[in-house]
Amino acid sequence: MMDAARGVNTVLTIHEAKFRGLVVDTGSLGDVAGLRQWRAFCEVTGNHENLEPLDTESVTRGKRLTSIGRANVRIAEQTGKYFLEASIVVFDDSTCDAELPMILDLEFMKRQNLALLPDPWRLQSTCGT
Repeated sequence: MMDAARGVNTVLTIHEAKFRGLVVDTGSLGDVAGLRQWRAFCEVTGNHENLEPLDTESVTRGKRLTSIGRANVRIAEQTGKYFLEASIVVFDDSTCDAELPMILDLEFMKRQNLALLPDPWRLQSTCGT
C-alpha cells in the first residue's frame, strides 16, 4: 500500500495475513476469496466482514475448500471517485498452506465494462469515462 503523505510503500499485517491485492483471472469460474484474504481486505478497506449464507460450494486448491458465505463488496478505484461492485464467494482456506487470493473473473470485467491492458498491466473502462 502506498503512503501518499510520505511516498513510501507500507505493508499492513491483518489477522496474520497481509492483503495482497486483487487478482484478475480471466480463466476463473467465479469471483472468490479465501477467508484470510477476505478478512485482510476488510481491515484495509473498512468493509464489514458480514457474509450472506449460500448453498455450499467447493473448490480444490491442493485440498477441497468449502464456501462459508457470499460477500458483496465495493472496490474504490485509485482516485476514490468511482467504485466497482462484486459478489465474492468466500472459502475457508484455513487448512491450506497458501492463502486463496481474492480473484475477480472475466464475467466481473464484462459486468463492469473493463478491459485488461498490458504494459503496464491495468484495468481500464471500456465506457470512455
